Amino acid sequence: NLPTGIVEVTLREGQPDYVIVENVAWDNIAFDESLAGIEDENFDVFYFGTLAQRGQRSAETLEKILSSFSFRQTFCDINLRKTGYNAVSIRKSLLHATMLKLNHEEVPVVASLVAGKVLDIPDFCSWVTKQFTDINLVIVTAAEKGCFVSHENRFIPVPGVPVQVLDAVGAGDSFSAAFLHVFVRTGNPELAGRVANSVGAFVATQRGAIPAYTREVRRMIGTLT
Repeated sequence: NLPTGIVEVTLREGQPDYVIVENVAWDNIAFDESLAGIEDENFDVFYFGTLAQRGQRSAETLEKILSSFSFRQTFCDINLRKTGYNAVSIRKSLLHATMLKLNHEEVPVVASLVAGKVLDIPDFCSWVTKQFTDINLVIVTAAEKGCFVSHENRFIPVPGVPVQVLDAVGAGDSFSAAFLHVFVRTGNPELAGRVANSVGAFVATQRGAIPAYTREVRRMIGTLT
């Protein structure tokens, strides 16, 4: 009874500005009792974001899933989209996460909201893993600079891949997917960061959020031998 979610995107020199239409289906996800067996599926990762929590019903459903079931890893993707976040939802998300991903522009905002002070990237990674002890991996993306990965008391800068950006929509999500795919298979955060940087950079050179991957990209992420 509700419309499918729509995001209106305006590009300015390849960088997107979003208008995320409210009161759509994904704002109103109900907890269905058929989910009772979700824990038995042995998923490697449960992936959730902050944006899906802007609707009260979806936020309550997510909280019930995260409180009721255990997963090997729980990946939280911070997305600070205008009115789609607040300190309460971010703190709840961090409490449930074992893996955290955000971008370099979101670090000072999240730090201010949950730590009460602005922190640089290394200090934020150190603070968040000490305050939220279930978080064992923090990934901070930094556009053309690549990404930074904090894992088991190691802070690893992973250089970026220089490209001419055509359309950055979808680059962050493709980065996350590639990182998780490689990390879950190998346990190597630096390798996962290198592959994710390359995949995100490729997507940024293409039009649209989900371009067709080349054979080179597919081989890199291990879906083509």
